[in-house]
Amino acid sequence: MKQHLKTLAAPKTWPVSKRWGVFITRPFPSGALLEHTLPIDVALKLLGKASNTREVKYILHNNTVLVDGVRAKHKKTPVKLLSTLSFQDIDEHYRLVISPKKKLCFENISKKESQYTIARVNNKTMLKHGVLQVNLSNGWNFLMNSFEQVLKHEGLEKLNTYDSVLIHVLERKPVKVFPLKQKAAVLALGGRHLGIVGVFQGFEEQEETSNLEQGVIKSRLAKHKKTAIIKRDDQLLKVQLANLIVVGFEKPELTVSVKNVLKGA
Repeated sequence: MKQHLKTLAAPKTWPVSKRWGVFITRPFPSGALLEHTLPIDVALKLLGKASNTREVKYILHNNTVLVDGVRAKHKKTPVKLLSTLSFQDIDEHYRLVISPKKKLCFENISKKESQYTIARVNNKTMLKHGVLQVNLSNGWNFLMNSFEQVLKHEGLEKLNTYDSVLIHVLERKPVKVFPLKQKAAVLALGGRHLGIVGVFQGFEEQEETSNLEQGVIKSRLAKHKKTAIIKRDDQLLKVQLANLIVVGFEKPELTVSVKNVLKGA
């Protein structure tokens, strides 16, 4: 794993220019995509809390800065997309979102909202003794039995891949499930519609082709390559299913887009 990162090689979603310097801080591995992650060193500079890395280290050492409810102590601490960044001493709270310019930026949120985050179910893993583990898009993992009470309360039979989970960051437990279904509010995480929030309408129909030479029937596109149709402002947009995350029903449950563009947008 590389320990350094040149500014010119930084992801396009990072709101930095070549004038930032030759090198830029690379965040610790977090399980999330690098394109959806900012190191807290860069985050504090974008928010105007620090002008250089020396000031960042001083703030982290002398102040209580929380990332998803956990105190940040290192300049490489990752702040992931839809994660919360809280300054306890001055009672300021932010969420990392995507701006209309397809850049990562911070949106001001309330103290109550800073206690929650949303993550997508990427897949499930079978552990020893038949224990099922749910792996989320933000790098967090939960055992399947931790969802039983939530699923029962929501009236759902099971937790499917590409469903989303509302998580209480302080207690580190799921509190609500948002299934991928019609009228679900979704956020585009990649592609030409990156950062767009819309309403899920369904999937684009795909035909299946048969490969007679091999004697098997293959689908043109696997499930994760399905094309979803979302509606935004009376327009129908096509987005790859792998680039979507459910953020609520009919409207986002949390702040997931920019209202007032801050520094870095």
